[in-house]
Amino acid sequence: MLKRFVYFFFVLNMVGGLLWAGKFSLSLSENFMFSRDQRFRDIYGQSVLLHEVRLGYRFYGDYYVWGSYGLSKKSGKTQPYLNLETTITQHFFGAGLGFTEDLFKNFGYKLEAGFSYSMYRENVFNITSTGHGIGFRGEIGLVYKFSRKIFTELNVGYQVGYKKGDIYTLKMGGFRTGFAIGVRL
Repeated sequence: MLKRFVYFFFVLNMVGGLLWAGKFSLSLSENFMFSRDQRFRDIYGQSVLLHEVRLGYRFYGDYYVWGSYGLSKKSGKTQPYLNLETTITQHFFGAGLGFTEDLFKNFGYKLEAGFSYSMYRENVFNITSTGHGIGFRGEIGLVYKFSRKIFTELNVGYQVGYKKGDIYTLKMGGFRTGFAIGVRL
């Protein structure tokens, strides 16, 4: 399986280099997201691990468009009186515009802004609750290039989506920080 992945990555990199001349980028990241919602923090804790994949296309100079998908899963316990096991799965979709600039030969920064579409599925005592909301997202990051094609990023950002209920407005997302590794195709 690993051989197939390495072979696929090699062929994709070669074809990408010939056809697209470095305009596309693909990155995988691990982020800690610190929830903005107090009820979420009471049940699941202060942070969740968010896995994300991102695709970008440089359309003019240092400007690019990007799209992303993130996934997090977490288990917790309800308030002290019932103490029921609960699990939540969250999906985060994003898209927007970005700008990147080199400060030195292999070192630069990026700025991104866009929208966020968040979905959740929560299961408590075999009762499932789902919802979704639209919000915004912003991120800044430091970029280190190992070569013309391979790079890493340290990112800090904020992302939120709102779901309005009858009594309570759920705020999905929050402050996030993470590490990414990527390839330019």
